[in-house]
Amino acid sequence: VQIHGQIQFAHNVDSISIGKPLVPESKRGKMVRSGGKLIVINPVANYSEHYDASPSAARETVDDKTMDPVESETDDYYLFYSKLALNDDFEGQTPAFDDQVKRWSDEKKQQFQQHILEQQRQMLTLGALVHLEVPDHGMRYCFHLKRCLECVKQKYPTIQIKRIVNDPTTWRFLYEDDAKMMG
Repeated sequence: VQIHGQIQFAHNVDSISIGKPLVPESKRGKMVRSGGKLIVINPVANYSEHYDASPSAARETVDDKTMDPVESETDDYYLFYSKLALNDDFEGQTPAFDDQVKRWSDEKKQQFQQHILEQQRQMLTLGALVHLEVPDHGMRYCFHLKRCLECVKQKYPTIQIKRIVNDPTTWRFLYEDDAKMMG
């Protein structure tokens, strides 16, 4: 499950799995700070690019993709997707929106922009979306991961959120609760 956009769950969903921490995608992503806040640009789950790596090979991929342990543990960081129109600020340039709608009619573009603006308004009210200066991108909206997860828990209290972590002793991917029991 990707955490951006509105989430609609069927009645039979028991749990969702999310990587912890989310890391920059190797080709287009990076970690930056703005105003003291950590922003992961184009985040992915750490296992998505190394799902087939052996534990010893996975150990070598950690290099600069680590973050402060407190931020990692508490999910107190921000996510910016450069190709997601929901992250564009319509007071300035809108590269993601423009790329997505370049072949659409003016009417469809306007409807989609109004839909995005309404989604932004709702998510800003919840504190799940935050307006930040993203280096090399300007003012953009970013998802506050911690608040997004809190919103999911509040709206769907019966759904368990399972976090997939990389066990630092074995370098295997485990659910966070399993890793804590083994540690």
